[in-house]
Amino acid sequence: MPSIPWLLREPNPNAGAHLICFPYADAPASLFTGWRIPGVDVLPAILPRHGEPLSRVRQFAEHIAGDVTRRVSGRYFLLGYSMGAWLAHAVATVLAERAAAGPERLFVLSAPPPHRFSSLPGLPDDDIVEAIIGLGWAPESDRDEIRADASAVSARHPTPRVLSCPITVIGGAGDPRCRLDDLLAWRETTHGTVSVHLVETGRFTVTEQRDEIIRNTARETGAAARHVDPIAVIGMACRFPGATSPAGLWELLRDGRSAVGPVPADRVTHPHRPMMRVGGFITDVDRFDAGHFGFSTREAHRSDPRLRLLLMMVQEAIDDAGLLPSDIAGPRTGIWVGESHSDYWDLAAPIVPPNLYSLSGGGLKSFLSGRVSYFFDLQGPSITLDTSCSASLTAIHTACRALRNGEVDAAFAAGAHLVLNPDAGPSHGLAKALSPRGRSAFASVDADGYVRAEGIAVVLLKRLVDAVRDGDPIHAVIEGSAVNANGRSGRNIVTTSVPGQVRMMREALADAGCHPSEIGYVEAHGPGTPVGDDVELTALHEVYGANPAPCLVGSVKTNIGHLEPAAGIAGLFKAVLALQRGQIPASLHHKKPAPIIDWDRSALRVPTALEPWPLAGHRRAAVSSFGLSGANAHAIVAAPPARTGARPRHPPRSWNLRRYWYTEMLAR
Repeated sequence: MPSIPWLLREPNPNAGAHLICFPYADAPASLFTGWRIPGVDVLPAILPRHGEPLSRVRQFAEHIAGDVTRRVSGRYFLLGYSMGAWLAHAVATVLAERAAAGPERLFVLSAPPPHRFSSLPGLPDDDIVEAIIGLGWAPESDRDEIRADASAVSARHPTPRVLSCPITVIGGAGDPRCRLDDLLAWRETTHGTVSVHLVETGRFTVTEQRDEIIRNTARETGAAARHVDPIAVIGMACRFPGATSPAGLWELLRDGRSAVGPVPADRVTHPHRPMMRVGGFITDVDRFDAGHFGFSTREAHRSDPRLRLLLMMVQEAIDDAGLLPSDIAGPRTGIWVGESHSDYWDLAAPIVPPNLYSLSGGGLKSFLSGRVSYFFDLQGPSITLDTSCSASLTAIHTACRALRNGEVDAAFAAGAHLVLNPDAGPSHGLAKALSPRGRSAFASVDADGYVRAEGIAVVLLKRLVDAVRDGDPIHAVIEGSAVNANGRSGRNIVTTSVPGQVRMMREALADAGCHPSEIGYVEAHGPGTPVGDDVELTALHEVYGANPAPCLVGSVKTNIGHLEPAAGIAGLFKAVLALQRGQIPASLHHKKPAPIIDWDRSALRVPTALEPWPLAGHRRAAVSSFGLSGANAHAIVAAPPARTGARPRHPPRSWNLRRYWYTEMLAR
């Protein structure tokens, strides 16, 4: 039960604004539970049932007003439907009398102002009902509903207390219960402006006019001041350990297999004292279709294989969306790439002196995105970013922001990482975090570290409304996301923190207009380090642990290892695939739950076998990614909308691959 008894659930303290919604008496609070306004925390109120003591409006309003000022932080708005608007008005009145911070705006749905009954003092409930019907404010068929509302206000015939907040009134143009002059009478209750919006309908109901109400509310709360459209994932392509496509990754996950294995012979390792004995590796990192991308042989040899693979993945993502490169070329498409370190540069530079080919081939980080923009003629933003392990999910978040803000109409977001020299600097610096057993055992009592891994992945994104309009195939929908930093809240700079993660998760939920109870699965960062897992599980329990239904939590790192800067997009791929199929794969190597949280009292649970989605209704998942530098990212992802007539995807592409490697330059 929430600690605020008149609210259906706890307020999200990280939401930018709150909308407290009052139904009519005897109406269920669930009347508003399906409302989603990105950036606004929708809080359905629980009204007392007909005949209960709290039906006295003034007493209930004073109770609510006290809680509002104590517990609802930041900006807030009040909304009332039918005579629930009278309770919202009474709350605003109490706050004004106390000189407390009142609502920024009052929303009224199909109701006259309460003072219109001030001429009916002393009338019993039945007489008030007769008066309402006689005045033409409701038809005879609504007698029982009006009696319930009349009972809720019969103990108080309010006067037109003049408020200062603006009021938005929404009603039906042809609703006989509430004519235009009744709605305009709200002007007598405030010094602020009153705007009236009429919906072309007869009888006005919240259920039937929900979308129109939400659009008006989003505009008036400021949520529509920025683009709040969800973002559609229309194209996906990847090279992950054990998988050369999203379909291949799903087979790996569905079958509960691990792609972690010995370090390949073509990687540079110390023959007697290797830093890494196992890892998650992809094949054919030295292969490239130079002709397709206009590379000369010399240029291909010098170019970083991360760039070469990235170019091919962008092309495959375009194919997966059923598009041609010409369809996305131009000034309205951008690319964001998350990366961290180039082993190829470190290996090649001492042997083959760098030149312009080396720099423009990915030796300089900016060319990972820049070269893709050049080849595909993408004239929007071209950004390579590094937040260490959260880089690729941060790239996705940033691309979504550019789409929402109208900066671009299409965006590529990617992660690129290769472990070509397992004995290089990163392995030395991370040695204590690596698992001696060569596996990631997220949330398990015997977790002892992670396994380094590599991969390249790309998603092609568009605003959902545009994707539907254009007939794009849709894999999933990113409804919201957030990024932040731990600051000094962690034990040290490389130790993530519970407060930082909790704040980030709640900000992402608020951005999506989503409640934690709607999330059926969390793809955790889940590296399998004892300290990292304990911090993350504690934060997850605080945000998602009170869900009324099970919330499964797992990590793709148990299958393919930790892809470091590409880890976040790997987690997104797993979440998207699970959402599409309504199944959640096992999180491997899970022996016994880590004791950091009380699992018996938490909604969280780690799946150890393939399971059906734990919640009915529209499927939603969350994805986390945390950087070693203290930068965090979290995204809310939903299953694609049910629709027909989407454009077909192109079949898998055949590449003309040849070997290109820096050592080939020595023979020339």
